Amino acid sequence: MKHSLQKHIRRTALLATMLAVGCLNAQLNALQESQIDSLFLAWNQPGHPGGSVGVMQDGQLLYSRAYGLASLEFEVPNKTSTRYNIASVSKQFTAMGILLLESEGKVDLNADIRTYLPELPDFGYRINLRHLMHHTSGLRSLHDLLALAGWRGDDLRTNEDLYRIIKNQRDLNFPPGEQYLYCNTGYILMALIIEKITGDPFADWMNHCVFKPLGMHNTYVEDNYTRVVVNNAHSYYHSHDRLFESAQAFWSYTGAGNIHATAQDLLLWSRNFYAPQAGWEAPFQKLRTLDPLNDGRANSYAFGVILEEKGGYQRILHSGSIGGYRSFMGVYPEQRLNIIVLTNFSSSQAGAKADAIAGLLLEKKEPAPKGKEQITRYQKMSATELKQFEGTFWNKAAHYSVGISLANDTLRYTRDGKQYPMLALTPQSFQLQGTGEPTTLVFQSGPKGEKTLQEIKGTNPPTQLKPYDPEVPGPQEIATYAGTYYSPELDTQYHITVKNGQLFWRHARHGEFEMTLLKKDVLKGSWPFEIVEISRDTAQAIKGIAVSNGRVKKLWMEKR
Repeated sequence: MKHSLQKHIRRTALLATMLAVGCLNAQLNALQESQIDSLFLAWNQPGHPGGSVGVMQDGQLLYSRAYGLASLEFEVPNKTSTRYNIASVSKQFTAMGILLLESEGKVDLNADIRTYLPELPDFGYRINLRHLMHHTSGLRSLHDLLALAGWRGDDLRTNEDLYRIIKNQRDLNFPPGEQYLYCNTGYILMALIIEKITGDPFADWMNHCVFKPLGMHNTYVEDNYTRVVVNNAHSYYHSHDRLFESAQAFWSYTGAGNIHATAQDLLLWSRNFYAPQAGWEAPFQKLRTLDPLNDGRANSYAFGVILEEKGGYQRILHSGSIGGYRSFMGVYPEQRLNIIVLTNFSSSQAGAKADAIAGLLLEKKEPAPKGKEQITRYQKMSATELKQFEGTFWNKAAHYSVGISLANDTLRYTRDGKQYPMLALTPQSFQLQGTGEPTTLVFQSGPKGEKTLQEIKGTNPPTQLKPYDPEVPGPQEIATYAGTYYSPELDTQYHITVKNGQLFWRHARHGEFEMTLLKKDVLKGSWPFEIVEISRDTAQAIKGIAVSNGRVKKLWMEKR
């Protein structure tokens, strides 16, 4: 999308005028202003970080305030002109970059991404740009993957670091389009694609083609964390049992995060979702594109933004978290309202503050009248009939066990030490009681007559559980788990040891931590070596392990 210098100057002047007029003419009533101020009183305490807040409606600035300190060390206050790392709120800007290239015919959203990055491995599936946009690619995500490779939280990480490791991957978490799983990797790859197609550094291209044309003169991509830039807030970690601690920036990856911006720049940007600048109508509309999953289920993550209903209102949003920075952008397009909260401390609850502001400004909608309430009718079953469902069941996907037992003529469901009664809906299905979320259990017979179990919650796909023997392996078998396990995909190794009957995992950079035995051949560790599944050959000798954490599933490590 090309804009002449003359058009650019006119639009920039127009935007500046709109903000100035908004400051002069738009206003909240005294009660609303006081109520919003009260939400941030704690941020203005001495020695406390804070943030910047902006509210705009129909292009007019209703509220713009800054609170707390940008630097605790030097007692520099936050200002409305202070920049913050907006973390994952950055993703929509990367998506916009791809859409601009698509409008010029330089990328095809449905093409295999190896068309643009041929060095990527062939996973046996076609991954396209739409998969990357929607977090449905199946690729393993940045931080979880680097942590398994030995990176610690204070290690520098760049796009080149991730790309080097992704090129060595052999497997996906799941086939593309099958599931939604938030994945920073996809947005980093899109930044690399933009660089490859344009020949420009991602930071420079975004500045010239997105930020400047939209009048965002206090926004930039940070690809060098050592750089000193004025008006940037420092960030801080905080919890109830310690003072604020400096959150040092070691984040030099781009595409998935690390754009720095002011609240007012984000107001200008987010206004385009309901009143786009001339020439930008199509790409801002396309950012709201939703694609279903392969099986037709809905996915609310569009192109870098989330679409949802909140309090009876349609909302476009994204939040962000990196170091001690927290960010939130919420747009109510039908009400032409946008709310930005940017903060520089980890316990700020930026999203909850933005929701509270919306609650003060939007009329509460009465819930839609419900139809005639259906009365759930339960069946009476004898103890003999109920006893056939007793057993222990294992969820292989989520790695947890469930016990079904009969006590006082009632079936009981036990998980993680908590027990819930089950009431029969049909001779093969039951409803859990007291869980707070409607949950139905359906028993089915396997090919050999064994009982399998489905858990159904809301509109989510049924969760499958299979019966298993809960007997814990003896000391001799547990000792066989010990060994060194090597990942060719990460070029790193982990050690599992046994000391006085207790299992431990160890890595050269992470140290040593205890493990627990969930069931035979399934161990639980701690981040990033969380779930370990033992794999055996036909002679039952251990040949390796599959390791999973939040956004990495079944990464293979061979026993040495």
